[in-house]
Amino acid sequence: MTEKDLLTKNEDDAFIAPDWLVHKLEVAGDYAAFTSDNQPAISERFRARAHQIAETLDKLRAEREKIGFVPMSIGDYIHGIAKVVNLSLSSTLNWLGISDICRPDPQSAGGFARLGLELGLSLSEILTHIRVAVADFAGSSPIPLLMARRRCGVPGGNDLQVCVSVLDDIEAKYDRSIIQDLRLIEDEIRAVYQQESQDA
Repeated sequence: MTEKDLLTKNEDDAFIAPDWLVHKLEVAGDYAAFTSDNQPAISERFRARAHQIAETLDKLRAEREKIGFVPMSIGDYIHGIAKVVNLSLSSTLNWLGISDICRPDPQSAGGFARLGLELGLSLSEILTHIRVAVADFAGSSPIPLLMARRRCGVPGGNDLQVCVSVLDDIEAKYDRSIIQDLRLIEDEIRAVYQQESQDA
C-alpha cells in the first residue's frame, strides 16, 4: 500500500480521504453525504469499516489475479477465494448491495458488477460466473463435467470459451422467466462496466 492509499489527516486534524475511498463512495452513491458540511463528523467506526472493506477487496483481487478464471458460480468462486485467504465477506457484500451472492438477481446486478470491477474481472468473466450461478439454480448438470465432455470432441479452446459454449447450449432450454431475469442481470452489468470504461 502506498502512502497516498492510507487514511490521513491534515494539519487541522481533519480526515482526508484517499483516492480509493473517494472512488468507492462515489460508486456507492455515498460521497455527497461523506463530504457534506451538514453531516456529523465521520466516526472512527465508519473509517474502520471503509478501510476493512477496501482491504478485503484488495486481498480478494490479489488472490483472484493468481487464480484466474475457474468455471464456477459467482458465489462458489468468491467464497472459495475468501476461504483461501481467510476473509469474511459479509460487510463487503452488504456494502455492495449483494444480499445473496449465490443467487444473482436483477436487483443486485449492479453490486455484482461493482464486485467484478473491484476484483479485476473482465466483463466476459463476471457474466460467465453469473451465468454458471443461474445454471446451477436452474438445476443444470455440473458445468465442469459438461465442459469435460465438450473438450473430448473439440480439442483446444480455453476454459472461458468452452464454458461460454456449454452455457449457450444450456440456456437454450431455460424457461422464459429465467432467461428474462438473466438478460436483465447481464444488461445491468454491461451498463456498469460501460460506465466505468467511460469514466476511466
